[in-house]
Amino acid sequence: MRKVKSKVLVLGNSAVGKSTLLQMYISGGQNYLKDYVMTQAADVQSKIITLEEAKKDVEMVFLDCSGQPHYKNIVGELMRDSNGLMFVYDVTNADSFASLQEWFDLARKANGGKKLPGVIVGTKIDLKPLRKVEPGEAAAWAKKFDFSYVEVSSAKMIDIEGPFRALAEKLV
Repeated sequence: MRKVKSKVLVLGNSAVGKSTLLQMYISGGQNYLKDYVMTQAADVQSKIITLEEAKKDVEMVFLDCSGQPHYKNIVGELMRDSNGLMFVYDVTNADSFASLQEWFDLARKANGGKKLPGVIVGTKIDLKPLRKVEPGEAAAWAKKFDFSYVEVSSAKMIDIEGPFRALAEKLV
């Protein structure tokens, strides 16, 4: 099998579930972050996804970027030379969805305006009564940029692998 290595930016506001989603995916559901600690600047993690149908292993190196406003300049510097984008928002927080355009613009600028493959991830779908962003609205935004759209729940282990597989397929 041929190996493809890709730097993937994981972007979105603070407390939307970026780090928890990554931890649940990388640990195979064994490491749910119950005690939340905000990411400082960025964390780096990686995982290899095997795409049997494409006969390729995709090693994705994730740059889990802090969503805290005071880190945006540092994060902007770290975004260069990326191969893929994962935008994460909380379906119970309309502001986190509205800010995706700002994150998109920051990532595009850092990568010289280059069009990169991506996925939009709506988290916390287990909190149905609190939902503020409807799936159709987010799917339309994703379609505008030719991104995939996936909704997940890290707490309930709902479709945790979905966004990573969707992005890996776009990267080959």
